[in-house]
Amino acid sequence: MRYTNEHESIIQLQISESDGGYVAEGVSVPIVTQGDTLDELIANIREVVGLYVEG
Repeated sequence: MRYTNEHESIIQLQISESDGGYVAEGVSVPIVTQGDTLDELIANIREVVGLYVEG
C-alpha cells in the first residue's frame, strides 16, 4: 500500500495476514499497526501515518 500525504511524500507499507487479522509495517519508516479487518486496518493506517507526519 502506498499512502501520500499533503506534502507528496510516499510512505510504503507492507501488509500481511496475521492470526486472523492484518498487520501493516512501514518499509522505510518506523510504523506498525494492525486491524481485525481490512477496513479497520486502513483506518488505523490513516491514523498512524497522520501521527507520524505530525511528528
